[in-house]
Amino acid sequence: MNSNSQRQNSGRLPCTSVITMCTWFDMKQYAWTTTPSLATLPVTAHTNNTFSVDVVIPATAVGGQSDEATITLTPGTGPAMTATTITLVQDAPDNWQIFAYMPRTVDNAAVASEGDVLYVIGGTEYDSLASTRTYTDYFQSLDTTTMAWNDSVSGTLPPLPGPRYMGVRACGMNGHVYVTGGQTDSTDPLEAQADDLFIFDVAANTWSSGALMPAARGEHMMVCDAANNTLYVIGGWGPFDATGSASGTDTTWAYDADANTWDETLAPFPGERVRASAQMISATEILVAAGALDGFFVKRTDIYDIGTDTWEQTGDLVWERFYNASGILPTNRMCVYGGTGFGALPALVDDSYECYSGGFWIPQLATMTQAKTFLAGTSVGDQLYAVGGVTDTDSLATPSTYVQTNRIERYPTTDIPDVVVDVPEDTAADTVEDTESDVPTDVVVDTATDTPADTSTDAPTDTATDTGTGGDGDEGCGCSIVH
Repeated sequence: MNSNSQRQNSGRLPCTSVITMCTWFDMKQYAWTTTPSLATLPVTAHTNNTFSVDVVIPATAVGGQSDEATITLTPGTGPAMTATTITLVQDAPDNWQIFAYMPRTVDNAAVASEGDVLYVIGGTEYDSLASTRTYTDYFQSLDTTTMAWNDSVSGTLPPLPGPRYMGVRACGMNGHVYVTGGQTDSTDPLEAQADDLFIFDVAANTWSSGALMPAARGEHMMVCDAANNTLYVIGGWGPFDATGSASGTDTTWAYDADANTWDETLAPFPGERVRASAQMISATEILVAAGALDGFFVKRTDIYDIGTDTWEQTGDLVWERFYNASGILPTNRMCVYGGTGFGALPALVDDSYECYSGGFWIPQLATMTQAKTFLAGTSVGDQLYAVGGVTDTDSLATPSTYVQTNRIERYPTTDIPDVVVDVPEDTAADTVEDTESDVPTDVVVDTATDTPADTSTDAPTDTATDTGTGGDGDEGCGCSIVH
């Protein structure tokens, strides 16, 4: 964050020799000090001139804050004109960090969080040798506090009740993970969108089915309102027709998890929206950004007010992006990251992120460790997570080949817990500390074998000699395996 910011404004002014500048502040939030550089600005008729505005931002300002000031230009004759400055504060510089790697590499998966656990649901698995794609029923979970993985292939989690990929969505609330829509692994060449609602009970480690959605959906927006035990499904592709085409939709539905019923009567979205991102940004507001609206990729952002059942357009993104991910930072700031963006032409796989605050999207300095599209994302605690995706693709069409990533990264950077596996039971003196900080799969394995000769000199807990360093007396070793 800079303590001072300047914004230059210029324009063609009417046939006036001198314009006297006066300042009027529209102090929306923080009343920062805004001062024009000149009190009087000479301008020759039918020409233009420039002036600057100095904005002093206090050191207490934090990322996401913004303020406006309106400069009134008073000519010698004729009506006054105005120029509005908007000052936005970026986050303090930080970095995205590689956090973990999925046991099963997928893209186009759904991602949800419940408590400290990150869930990865379904997705596409690509066989580079056969050049084939498979829709999966994989179900993977990562405890972000212990780095412990569970997954359906190893049998520690039950698989998703049916394979799902492109457009499947998920969110978590109140001890459950909810999964809706997406395309199915069907022999039907139309790859019909699904209308299922699958519910995972975290405590019971079981799946069940909820009431079907009012219609099939894919690449829709979905958020969970934990306070009211309600999930919302917005827009998305509808069912495929006989020609293999699907149309975008404008519906807003609410699922009451207590009653197991859907409400189809909510105000529709103002247009057919697909491939967008949505997050709860307050107790009563859902923010929808990016994606495609009425067939065009857009910067547009809209807010749904749950209490009044109304939609309202708000500030635009910096540029269009789709197939991106999103999450929530502290103070309910929604951020979008990755995907396919139009920050430069031709459209490229993107590694940037921007966050919404006070009606504006603020581009941030940090970039992800990989540019990727077809990724998924969510928040756990106060951090953004980016999961999987495709790192090399024609951004304007579904790729025929993939360069997939199983990388999970997060922002901002914090310490990552080490995973310690002790073999065998030399726990009392197994004090090996991992010095490789922030390595997601840094597994320390104590492989001391305790040969038969180790019977008289070692205490029962091997406190004297088994220090994990492979000392001569124990013929063991301490190994650090880093992936």
